[in-house]
Amino acid sequence: MLTTWVNESADWGDELRNAWRELEASSVTATPFQSHSWVSAWWETVGRRRRPRIVVVREGRDWVGLLPLYRAGVSGRILRVMGSGSSDYLQPLARAGYEAAVANALTTELLSAADTDLLDVQQLRDDQPLAKGLEAQEQQACWALDLPGSWDAYLGSLSKSLRYEARRSSRSGRTTLQTLSGQSGFTILVDLHRRRWRSRGLPGVFYSRRICDFHRRFLARAEGKAAIRVLERDGEPIGAIYLLQHGRSTYFYQAGMDPSAKRWSPGTTLIAESVRRAIDEGHERFDFLRGDEPYKLRWKPRRLRTLRVLHPIGDGFGRVVQGWHALGYTTERLMRSGWARLGWGS
Repeated sequence: MLTTWVNESADWGDELRNAWRELEASSVTATPFQSHSWVSAWWETVGRRRRPRIVVVREGRDWVGLLPLYRAGVSGRILRVMGSGSSDYLQPLARAGYEAAVANALTTELLSAADTDLLDVQQLRDDQPLAKGLEAQEQQACWALDLPGSWDAYLGSLSKSLRYEARRSSRSGRTTLQTLSGQSGFTILVDLHRRRWRSRGLPGVFYSRRICDFHRRFLARAEGKAAIRVLERDGEPIGAIYLLQHGRSTYFYQAGMDPSAKRWSPGTTLIAESVRRAIDEGHERFDFLRGDEPYKLRWKPRRLRTLRVLHPIGDGFGRVVQGWHALGYTTERLMRSGWARLGWGS
C-alpha cells in the first residue's frame, strides 16, 4: 500500500537530497527537470521566499514517487510545480513500474489539499498518468528525434540541402567547436543569446539576473547533466548551445549566436554536431523541447504533446480562479506563438 508524506520545511534541499537522488536513478521517465540539482537551484533563486509543499509517495519506508510543489498566488492558494516557467517537462518523479500508482496517490493527496483553490501543473507530457482524471488543455508541442545507430544513417533521412550543410559544418578549418566549463561557457552563451534577441527587439530567455543566477547555480552542481558548446570562427565565438543530458537522452535547452555571423550557419553547425555526438555516445533521443520554431522541422523530429492542468479544488471559488488563469494562459500562448515564428536556427 502506498502512502503520502508532505514536506514543507524551508531546508528541504538538504533534508531530501540523498533520497531524491536515489529515486532519480531508479526512474526511467525522469528528465533533467526532475533532478535534485535542477529543482533545488531553481528554488534557491527563482522560487525563493515561497512556501514549499513537496509530496513524497512511499511504499513502506521506500520512496517510490515525488512531486515538488509550492504555494503561489496572492493568498498562496494555488499549487504549482517547482521549476515552472524554466522547465519543459514537469511530470512527477516515479520509480520504474510505479508510474501509474504514484499518479493515483498524488491525485488523491492533491485534490484533498487544504487551503487550496487550484492545482496548476504546467508542461505535463500527455502520456503521463497524472494527466488522467484532471482537467487539462494542450499547452505546447515538444519535438524530439529518435536517433538511429549511426550518424550516416541519420544524415540519410535529411533533405539534400540540410545534409550538405551538416556535412559542410565539420569540414571548415576556420571554425572550432569546444565544450567549455559551465561558468565560462554560460557567460558566452548569455552574451550571444542576448545579442541575437536584442537584434529583434525581444528580451530572450536570460532577461533577468535571477534567471541567470539559477542557471549558474545549476551548472555548478549539474554533475554531468549539462554541457555548453561554443562555436568559434577565427578564435571569436559566433554561436553557443546549452545541452542537458539524462540517461540516454540529450535535450537542447537554449542557444545563442552572433547576428552578424548568420552567413556561416552557426545554428545548423551546433545542432548537427550535437546530434552527431549524441549518436556517438549511444543516446536514443535528441529532444528539441518546447516550441514550434520552423527550424526544428528541418531535422525530422516527431511531435510530443504537453498539457497544462488547471484543476479546481474545493468549493466553487476554485472555478473562478481557474477561469482567470486560463485567460492569462491563452494570452501567453498567443505571444509565444508569435515569438516561435521568428525562429532561431540558421
